[in-house]
Amino acid sequence: IKTFASYIVFIGGDVKEPSAIKYDGKITVLQAISMAGGYYPKTAILDDVLVIRREPGKPARAFSVDLTKILDGSDLSQDFYLYQFDTVYVKAKE
Repeated sequence: IKTFASYIVFIGGDVKEPSAIKYDGKITVLQAISMAGGYYPKTAILDDVLVIRREPGKPARAFSVDLTKILDGSDLSQDFYLYQFDTVYVKAKE
């Protein structure tokens, strides 16, 4: 019997439903944003989405993700899998 544990990532900023997203298995940056209702096209800064990762015993790290390169297919490596408790933050234009 195979069972999957539930994982949680957090998503906030300029998304329609900021929340803690519970998922089973694996989830990518774009999938997490989609599960949060997507971003606001007129105000979201898509070329600098922030992913913050905290791992036990290690300093926190931040990654900048260019969502435009994921969406146009030019750099799908930026749509990496998230880790348990990662935070995805979509910045908004001022």
